[in-house]
Amino acid sequence: MLDYNQILSEVVEDSDLNDSQKRFLLCYFGPPETFFKIRESCSNAGVSQMTSYKWRNEPERYPAFARHWGMLIDLLRTSAEEGLMAKIQEGEWSAIRFALEKLDKKYGNTLDITTNGKPITQINFGVIKPEDYTDEGDQH
Repeated sequence: MLDYNQILSEVVEDSDLNDSQKRFLLCYFGPPETFFKIRESCSNAGVSQMTSYKWRNEPERYPAFARHWGMLIDLLRTSAEEGLMAKIQEGEWSAIRFALEKLDKKYGNTLDITTNGKPITQINFGVIKPEDYTDEGDQH
């Protein structure tokens, strides 16, 4: 498996990338001030945000860019997953909760309304009138 610095070195050496693409990739995946920041990375690379989106969304036209983009995203995803696993193993509750919510929707912030194990297909909301309540707010 390639490491982060190897991929960035390959970006610099890849003759299929133009200079603007190289600058953008090195900014976007580089120093903290531009890391994962489209506007700042585009500005530093001297390209518009529209151009950076075109490079990312048209892999058939920009295969070298797509290849490097994919490798860097995959590497960062793997790194994030490893970091999450380390936090889970340390017993950090927020990491455990995050993983459970993403892995199984029953742990998420959802509301499951069923009747006798069957989904409710229709909900009727009646009109509530002021006279239906007492002064204490209790319904008659």
